Amino acid sequence: MNKLFGSLIFLLVRSKSIYILAFIMFLLALLTCANNYESSSLLTSFIVDDQLFAFPFYIGILLPIFDSCFLANFIDSGMTKEAIMHGYKREHIYISILFLNIIVSFIFGLAYIFGDLLFGFYVKGVFSLTAMELTKWFLLSILVLISYSSLYTFIYFVTHNGIAGSGISISSSFIALVLFLFIDYRLNSLSDVRVYFYQFLNLFLPTNQSLLNNHCVHFASFPIVYFYQFIFIFLVTILGIYFFKKKEIA
Repeated sequence: MNKLFGSLIFLLVRSKSIYILAFIMFLLALLTCANNYESSSLLTSFIVDDQLFAFPFYIGILLPIFDSCFLANFIDSGMTKEAIMHGYKREHIYISILFLNIIVSFIFGLAYIFGDLLFGFYVKGVFSLTAMELTKWFLLSILVLISYSSLYTFIYFVTHNGIAGSGISISSSFIALVLFLFIDYRLNSLSDVRVYFYQFLNLFLPTNQSLLNNHCVHFASFPIVYFYQFIFIFLVTILGIYFFKKKEIA
């Protein structure tokens, strides 16, 4: 498994898409901060952490694009079958790709955070959250990144088709936005027991967590949100490995 993962890292370093998309994340951070700075110009100071944890939403869009360039090629070029023929277990192949997606997500996240902090330093911005609050939001963002990585890895290995996986992954980003708006609408329009179901979806789905900001989740809710994200990652990964082991590789 270590040799397989090392080969994937070597391919990742040589991939141009990782550098291009990381730079796009950096630019998105600068543009987001610039937009906020312009709208808050009448305030005394720019709030650095106002959009600091917005990067999971952008990663939910850019990670499928990266996978359509890298992972789709891995599948369509027959590298999966080749890895199996070399004696690698399917679960090891799956976990290696999952770890690779997590690393890519981290790179994108760090690029965004660097851009946000750089802009904040340039305009002499201030933080509104405490160190503990920042830590809680950072941990939640990391879990959402892993959830996204688990979801897109699942899609590619279940379909085991580069084109189909790319189409489903990229379209799921836009479906997630519609789903978030629908759930948000239902939460604001319902007052009966059904509201608890939509509250559960709002906290369980990583696609919804990535669209939430510092004002949408109360800090008392963080333990249950962490728990839901762990459950999501575990279930998607177990199901992904199960279906991949049942899949016939031509």
